[in-house]
Amino acid sequence: MVASDWEGTLMYFNPDAFARVPIATASGAAIRPGTLGWNAVRGRGSSSLDLGLARNFRFGSYSLQARVDLFNALNTRNWGNPTTNINSEDFGLITSVSTRTMQVGVRFSF
Repeated sequence: MVASDWEGTLMYFNPDAFARVPIATASGAAIRPGTLGWNAVRGRGSSSLDLGLARNFRFGSYSLQARVDLFNALNTRNWGNPTTNINSEDFGLITSVSTRTMQVGVRFSF
């Protein structure tokens, strides 16, 4: 079901393999239920390594903490899930990827 060249095209599966359920023109309701079950399409797995470095400085009864946090420190590509709304023009397309995020913080306690 997963396309072999999805990393190059970002088209995770063939959208032509799916058909819309017929809709009654009078009521706008589905004529029959679909045949695809819930959670039938699964996205790629993800993995990330988060790191945090902190240093505490003491000045008598005061303290200062300097901190750096790295989320997805190895910058591994974690692809988002494909669009599963059959009415969307992006149906079957992966539209997001996560990247490395860093934050710096300072905390002063008294």
